[in-house]
Amino acid sequence: MSFDNDERAALRESVRDLLGKHSDSAAVRRATTTEHGYDESLWSKLCEQIGVAALAVPEKYDGVGASLLEVHVVQEELGRTLTPSPMLGSAVLAAQALVLSGDDDASARLLPDIAAGSVAALCWAGPSGWSDFGVSASGETLSGTASYVLGGDVADVLLVLTSEGLFEVDPSADGVGRRRVPAMDPTRTLSEVTFDGVATRRLVSPTDLVEQLRTVALVALSAEQVGAASAALEQTVEYAKSRKQFGRAIGSFQALKHRMADMYALVETAGRCRTRRRCPGRTRTPSSRRCTAPRPCNRSRPRPSSCTAASRSRGNTTRSCTSNVHTGAHSSSGSRGST
Repeated sequence: MSFDNDERAALRESVRDLLGKHSDSAAVRRATTTEHGYDESLWSKLCEQIGVAALAVPEKYDGVGASLLEVHVVQEELGRTLTPSPMLGSAVLAAQALVLSGDDDASARLLPDIAAGSVAALCWAGPSGWSDFGVSASGETLSGTASYVLGGDVADVLLVLTSEGLFEVDPSADGVGRRRVPAMDPTRTLSEVTFDGVATRRLVSPTDLVEQLRTVALVALSAEQVGAASAALEQTVEYAKSRKQFGRAIGSFQALKHRMADMYALVETAGRCRTRRRCPGRTRTPSSRRCTAPRPCNRSRPRPSSCTAASRSRGNTTRSCTSNVHTGAHSSSGSRGST
């Protein structure tokens, strides 16, 4: 089941082809050990040849002016290969923070560079996760520590979300400290950014900006997970066709057929919910439309269950279902502090 129109199908094919050439298992492992934590050359290709960072940026800010649906197509494909990139942290979170803020001046200054591939980071979470703010504002200065910042150690611009609103900070300003922190998922670089009385620029921001950004982040992350789950399912089915036991392919055994059918239903349901849940048609404020699918819609994090089933289906003769797709899977944000 696919929700792609012709344009999204062509976008998916372009991204998949590019990742197929430049983001295999060995390439991903190399990328995770680089200074930036991702392949800068590949990110440049994605931005220059396909324009992934510009998709949800309005045309008046040098973007493509597409919707978040197109962004989610890219997220799915990145999830399929577990490709490390600034897409979620910069092109989704930071870019949408500016778009949703309604601050035309800040958007005109910052979004063209983000659309071209420059990395921006959104500093938000406290030590316990995204339910709390790590940084507080006092007048025109910021103090505190933002945890779990995606790409914060290499970002060219920092956006800081506090209970008092949204702020812009120059990473080279006095009082700013940045360091990368260990993460369970080596393909997702996380950093800690500290602010010690840092001078800042206050941006316009609506009162519901936090809720809007949370929705955008969760739906984008779920798209990534759907992509990874789809790849795991495809690998499992292929293995079940080729692996033989008792003189026949193990995929012919009824118990495994049922298990893979369950996995298929989980992945497809997750894809439907991801596409329909609060996903706007354009790059404006996400609508409040909720997924109207039945109870499986609550499975917003399908990968753990489907991948567990995949690894069990394949038995002890192989590694886990995602080991072929490198070193691990993009886990839900719960492993980095719950949203």
